[in-house]
Order: sequence, then structure tokens, then C-alpha cells
Amino acid sequence: MILTEEEKIEMLNSIKEDEQDEYKATIWGVIVPETKKVLKKYGRAASAFAALENKYCYIGITDKYIAFATINTFNTSQMMDALTIDFDTIKKVKVKNQLIRKLIYIYTKDDKLMFSLNSITLGSKLNKKNQVDGIKYIINKLKSL
Repeated sequence: MILTEEEKIEMLNSIKEDEQDEYKATIWGVIVPETKKVLKKYGRAASAFAALENKYCYIGITDKYIAFATINTFNTSQMMDALTIDFDTIKKVKVKNQLIRKLIYIYTKDDKLMFSLNSITLGSKLNKKNQVDGIKYIINKLKSL
């Protein structure tokens, strides 16, 4: 799996709500499934299958929304799905600092999204400084909502 700056920007640009929107930060992350949903789906085998439910994605943030472009784990140049969350629909944001990653929870009226951010870019063609600065920007922006 090789992530690249070019594909990240291309995918995120393809899901802009408005062509005039400008991403203030772009990074990679992992959308993490809710534990209850994984347990319900896999039962006792949940721990063995939980990693299969993770969705690698590119994340971009504008002044109005946060965007997610999920990518194929085996062919990272293929976008699988896209999601944008307008800031005015976000009810609550929670950030958990873990040893090597940050877990972000976004709560809307009807749903919850959890994603993981990691500053490690080893083995990819992503810019380490962009990843680190982007994580800081995204967390600060979401906390300010």
C-alpha cells in the first residue's frame, strides 16, 4: 500500500462540495468501526476481523466541512467511497490522545464517526511535515466547533 500526495489531492478535489472550496489541510487517516457494530457483525471472532473493517482514507478540511475519500487497501489509487460532513451538522467532537495516534470522534444528530490519525508516513510517498501539520490543524479546527 503506497499513499501519494498526488492521489490524495486528486481524490479530495474530486469530492469538493464546491469547486471554489480550498482545503486548509490534507492528511491520511483510518476510519475505525464502532466496537458494538463489529461485535454484532462478527460475534466472538470480532477481534480477528476488526482490522478488516478499518477504512484507509484521505482527509481534507475546508472552512465549511471535513471530507473523507476512502481508498482501496490493495490498490490505493482507487477511491472506494466519499463522505463530507458539514460543520453545522456536528454536535460534538471528542479527541483521545493515544501513544502513537489520535482518535477523533465526530458526533452528528444521527450518527457517530470515529477515525484515527497517525503522523507516521514511513513507506508512503506522503510529506511527513504536511501530515504532522495537517493533524494539528484538523484537531484544532474540530475542537473549535
